[in-house]
Amino acid sequence: MLSNSRLAIFSAPAFSLTALGLPLIVILPPLYAELGLSLTVVGAVFMTARFFDVFTDPLFGVMGDKARTRWGRRKPAIVVGIPVLLLGSYRVFIPGEIVSETDLLVSLLTLYLGWTLLTLAHTAWASEISSDYDQRSRIMSALQFSGLLGAVVVLAVPAVVDALYPEADMRMRSKIMG
Repeated sequence: MLSNSRLAIFSAPAFSLTALGLPLIVILPPLYAELGLSLTVVGAVFMTARFFDVFTDPLFGVMGDKARTRWGRRKPAIVVGIPVLLLGSYRVFIPGEIVSETDLLVSLLTLYLGWTLLTLAHTAWASEISSDYDQRSRIMSALQFSGLLGAVVVLAVPAVVDALYPEADMRMRSKIMG
């Protein structure tokens, strides 16, 4: 049985992934529209990138189930997925001066590739930690709670900044938040 502290540590990645997911779909489309891409193009690029998951999810799921390493079946995918996700996040949230559909697509594909590696391995590992039904329910509940907490925190940040700096304009708020 996992202690509460170990369970909190194990479920922490779900917090970060959910916290990343919300700005990804709320902030990025208008950002790329401001940078010169039409919203139609941005929507098509996002749809194409998400369609990529139709192939990668089953592929990496099967690969993870069949993998046999001295570190286990799931840890290598997590170790590889984190830097890929970070690279994709950097590329997508900090675009260059001039953006193109190709840049956005490559950035999103990189991000979603890392996301797939990390989330599939993490969720599969969570289901394998214990053979006891009640413990598996506890572990998956912790993952879901951590993800929900990540979403709430991301949603609360603008409200907290607004409450702390009511006289700030949008430019100043952007500097404060990130």
